[in-house]
Amino acid sequence: MVLLIMAVAAAMVAPSLLRLGGSDAKDEADRLARALGLAMDEAALGGRGVRWRATRRAWWFETRDEDGRWRKTGEPPLARHALPEGVEVRRVRPAPPARERGRAEREARLIGEARFTPAGLDEPVRIDLASGRDCARVRLLPGDPVPEVAPCEDAR
Repeated sequence: MVLLIMAVAAAMVAPSLLRLGGSDAKDEADRLARALGLAMDEAALGGRGVRWRATRRAWWFETRDEDGRWRKTGEPPLARHALPEGVEVRRVRPAPPARERGRAEREARLIGEARFTPAGLDEPVRIDLASGRDCARVRLLPGDPVPEVAPCEDAR
């Protein structure tokens, strides 16, 4: 009986021990979804635009200042977040606006952004985070204040 209890306990603990060394795509997608929810709240409650931007290896938020210029925020949890080794932003839809993409890609290899206004999100956004063969998708829909996290349907 004691061996049975120990076997059941080990089976329950083992999966979490395997993840102690790092973060996977699902963990990072959950973290991103929480941060995006906060950014939407910030835009609505603060009455100013907020945008999320990403490269393959990191993401950050920017807010509009009084002059209408975008400024990176250094305030956690909306400060720059470098993804753990092995996790990347694989795809963002829609892509950044073409007029900004050229300069931004040269500077930081920008692959995506999402903009939040005080009125909310204008268009659906899909962000895929990947770790090896695992892929998790964060979806934001206009009118929905809670980002959704699910496995990517088309993970490769």
